[in-house]
Amino acid sequence: MGQLRSQNSMVEELIMKSKEKTIEHKDSTIYQTNENCQVFNGPISGCVFAMPGATVNQSPVQQVTPEIVEDKSEETEDDLVEKLRPLFFNNENDVKLFLKEISGMQPNNITDLVNTWVQDKRISDYGSSRKGDLWKILHDAKLYPRTIQNWNRRVH
Repeated sequence: MGQLRSQNSMVEELIMKSKEKTIEHKDSTIYQTNENCQVFNGPISGCVFAMPGATVNQSPVQQVTPEIVEDKSEETEDDLVEKLRPLFFNNENDVKLFLKEISGMQPNNITDLVNTWVQDKRISDYGSSRKGDLWKILHDAKLYPRTIQNWNRRVH
């Protein structure tokens, strides 16, 4: 406590010596004690840094409201279902069941499931639907992280 009092009295002494060099602000005063020291008297909000030879300027803090930016990289489940539905013979229930089953599944198990569903005629075998189209949709949705080459080696 004694050290705090001595620091306070030292600050008061510096202020008294430097009354002729003051910068008045709306709610505060800066006293220039010498070229490398300033004493600030007033409310402080945020951080105020000063380098030797610099002056401290306290300006009102501006409230910044963050812009709400819609994240287009994350698809909703409904969007994903809509993209996948044509590959599942437009059977929305199969699409939802497939997504539920592959959730958290290892990539090799996903390709095995795709092969089974193609054999069971639950996933279309038309053109490149199960090869490129299905991989791209699952990969873009971060459900199947591996490359298309890996996918094509595993999906028959």
